[in-house]
Amino acid sequence: MNYFKAILAAILLSGSISAAQAEDFDWGTLNEGRSEFLHEVTPGSFLNKIHFKIEQLSNSDFGVGSLSFTLRGIPYFDIQDMSMSLFDSMGNKFGSGVDFSVSALASGDYYLQVAGSATGTAGGIYGGSIAMASLPVPEPGMGSSLMAGLLMLAFMATRRRDIQ
Repeated sequence: MNYFKAILAAILLSGSISAAQAEDFDWGTLNEGRSEFLHEVTPGSFLNKIHFKIEQLSNSDFGVGSLSFTLRGIPYFDIQDMSMSLFDSMGNKFGSGVDFSVSALASGDYYLQVAGSATGTAGGIYGGSIAMASLPVPEPGMGSSLMAGLLMLAFMATRRRDIQ
């Protein structure tokens, strides 16, 4: 009898371990604007990563949510405990939640980590978006032109004072 209990426990344990799933998605380089995603997951816990690259300094907004669908009172698609976090290639965390913003995100490689537990009989569906707004980068000569202009104004002001 103990032998059958041990086998049953091993089967249940292996089933719960195999229920965890993970997928990686590569989006390449993201430009200014909005990028959206939609993914379906099988029942069980999941941890997906969405990799992307940013080429210039940007303000960024991130959001994720699940689609719930019930059929005759039974959840067909449903996700519980959904979360999303933003990391750089070194593993530094920049934000988390289902909706967050990051100001002045530097150029580089990043990934979003989306986690949750698909509790529907068919699993779950989640979607989200990333909105990027590039920050203006001043031209190299802009600072020197500004300084030259200010010096000229100061010179003109002192000259007028000397004339009066």
